[in-house]
Formats: sequence, structure tokens, C-alpha cells
Amino acid sequence: MKGHLEFSPTFGRWYFMSEETECALHCGYAVELRVGDRYYPGRIEFCDEGWYVILQEDPRKRVSFVLKRKCTYAARLPW
Repeated sequence: MKGHLEFSPTFGRWYFMSEETECALHCGYAVELRVGDRYYPGRIEFCDEGWYVILQEDPRKRVSFVLKRKCTYAARLPW
């Protein structure tokens, strides 16, 4: 399901938004972020510095992507 990620300052968390649904995201939820023309699988996490997405599960190649609250991100849910 394609949509975008949007931060809700009211609830202090990220939401997946599409024409069909709106879903609050929690730590560990699977999400795919679009970078250029491609979607990359990952999961959303939270730490003291804020929300981020881990784009690679292999610990030797793990890439984390910090989500900026005032930005929206093209995304899709794999579930």
C-alpha cells in the first residue's frame, strides 16, 4: 500500500497516510521508504534523539535514516 509518512506533533509519533488508511506507527513496525525510484525495506524505531528508520537488517550493513518532523516521506507498508 503506497502513501507517505507524516509526523503528528499532537501524538508525538509518525503516521502512515494513504487514500485508504491512516495508521499510527510504533517501534519495530515494518515500513518501506522510497529513495529515488526505489523502495527500501526497514523498520521504524525511537531513541532519545528521535525517530529513525533502520533500512538494512544485516548488522554489518545497517543504515539508519533519521526522520525529520517537518518532512514527509514517500513510503509503503509491506503488510
